[in-house]
Amino acid sequence: MSYLDTCCIMLFMNRWDRLRNSLGVKTNRNAESLVRRNHGRFIASVPALGEAIQMTHAKCDSDTETDAHTELIRMMDNGFIEPRHIISGREAFRLAGRIASGSVNDDRDTVSPMDALITAVAATDPECVTLYTTDDTLNNNYHVHDTVCEWREAMGYDRPLRIVHLVDVLN
Repeated sequence: MSYLDTCCIMLFMNRWDRLRNSLGVKTNRNAESLVRRNHGRFIASVPALGEAIQMTHAKCDSDTETDAHTELIRMMDNGFIEPRHIISGREAFRLAGRIASGSVNDDRDTVSPMDALITAVAATDPECVTLYTTDDTLNNNYHVHDTVCEWREAMGYDRPLRIVHLVDVLN
């Protein structure tokens, strides 16, 4: 099972999102045609969905915002994205605190509280094996990787959480 970070939800919600151009995705096709290798649906946690809606509201004019929200609802209705509540709230918030507090003295490694929570929600779901993102702060961060791996191992989960850059799936 795979979770989506906010940036990926945004990419799929708004077919004309700037992120598509920066990632080299030069198509107006819908999300399902972009990602066929998932072999199922994507999970979007409530924190990721909330942040996506807030960011769409902040970034878009009213027509584009309506189109993006309509696309999000369509993706949920057809099962491409499944919204999911936080399964283990107490554990997710504890793990998010550990993830957010572990950045080194370099701002490039700093994980935002929301990214820490979204990562922790995916990590605390025993069925989740992949978190897709375009955020290099999450994707290439040894502290995040080690913290999540140690937590999952301590909890007896049989598989680690892979944090994968979406470009690796799209190409």
